[in-house]
Amino acid sequence: MAAETTVNIAIVLEKNPEAVAEKYIKDYTERRMGPANLANLINAVAAGIETGKIIASVDKADGTQAAITCAITYANVSDGDTVTFCGVVFTAKTGTPSTDPYAGEFKKETDATVTGDNLAAAINAHPALKGLLAAVNAVGTLTLTMTNKGNFGNEAKASTSDATAFGLGGSGLFTAGAIGTVQSAIRCYQGGLA
Repeated sequence: MAAETTVNIAIVLEKNPEAVAEKYIKDYTERRMGPANLANLINAVAAGIETGKIIASVDKADGTQAAITCAITYANVSDGDTVTFCGVVFTAKTGTPSTDPYAGEFKKETDATVTGDNLAAAINAHPALKGLLAAVNAVGTLTLTMTNKGNFGNEAKASTSDATAFGLGGSGLFTAGAIGTVQSAIRCYQGGLA
């Protein structure tokens, strides 16, 4: 069943945002703890333990999904070249890549189409990106699309160690994500602020 509403939450941290993010959000290997960690952060801001704001709105989930393209130039892909999406690194291998999905390795094989299929499979199998985005390959050009609609996806970034091998659209930024029809007014809750 498709979502009928989306709650958009932005947490604005006043002090040490990197340290606070590390404490509460952590890395993708703790996926099951993610919602609990975010709840702890919201509670910490509400209690004034962390100084910041929580900005929330509700929309109809009829917006658009952010996306990015990655065009592979097969002849330029070398062993060890990397392409990174949402902070997750994927590494090209001319030999046998690891079968561990956390490794993010994919095989340079035959041509841009097959190599693109391999990269898309690695992206779709990586635990950190499940539920966040999906990759589809068409003749060596991948389109990575956020699973959910909303402007949060425009904050996602991509980069590469070799721009001649992996051409990233949007200057490495996901684009075109938009919120849907606002169902309730935006609200701001502050904690620890005068």
